[in-house]
Amino acid sequence: MPLEKILHATDLSPGAEAAGRRALQLARDHGARLQVLTVVNAPDVNEAVMAHLRGRSGEMMTDLTEATEQALVEHMRGLGAPEDGGIEYHCIQGQGYRQILKEARGWGADLIVVGSHGHQGVHDVLLGSTTLNLVHHTDLPVLVVKRPAQGPYERVLVPADFSERTRSALQLAADLVPEQVLRVLHVYNLDALDNVLRNRVERSEVDRIKAEVRAERQQELDTFLLNTDVHPDRVQGQLRMGYAPDELQKAVDEWDAQLVVMGTHGRNRLADALLGGVARRVVHQVKGADVLLVRT
Repeated sequence: MPLEKILHATDLSPGAEAAGRRALQLARDHGARLQVLTVVNAPDVNEAVMAHLRGRSGEMMTDLTEATEQALVEHMRGLGAPEDGGIEYHCIQGQGYRQILKEARGWGADLIVVGSHGHQGVHDVLLGSTTLNLVHHTDLPVLVVKRPAQGPYERVLVPADFSERTRSALQLAADLVPEQVLRVLHVYNLDALDNVLRNRVERSEVDRIKAEVRAERQQELDTFLLNTDVHPDRVQGQLRMGYAPDELQKAVDEWDAQLVVMGTHGRNRLADALLGGVARRVVHQVKGADVLLVRT
């Protein structure tokens, strides 16, 4: 999927600067249009003040919107945005993620870029509820930026569970970094097997069963990678046994991964037994790498 339209939602806080730089880099490298958006929640401005403005409340919000849009322009130019146009800037009133989604859908955005943290108050672009709501209420990919943007991504990690959501995530990762080899990680957990077999069979038999399971998973991984639309030379698969979020963080640390791209179901959380729960943990817990969640 080519990136043609990128929407960057920001609260103008220092925590959003890395996301702004990443959005600029992606738009530049992919020749994409960029819209920079911030949301003002009117009641949060100051309800006591608004109550005394009477008929001037609309005028105040107009002034606030114009001033915020100018601050938005200055914020992005401070991050390296060109001064000769090419970027759309919008300040809109509403409720955080709902307005972001409405604007992204109406504009036809291919990707939403947000920071990993911000500040509460007038703006509401936070890693917690806002980012998770973005993922669970839209089919658009959401990139959560957690690290300083220092050039294009080079080391990209894709967790795999052999599903269509992994296939979608792998394809988007390949489009995002067209010249890089992708690391594809499959984590499987045999704790339940250990509990069943403990003290019931010989250790050698347990080891044999585990070796067979590993061989089966390796075959599944190899077959899956051969049957994606990404050329085999562009993927490097690896198996790990353990608890998925922990093993994923270890892989991020060992490979110095800059980006984790993973698929997740959006609206049906109960149906998302594997990567859904993992995705929610990853977006909060993974350190040192950005996280791109692709909803299928």
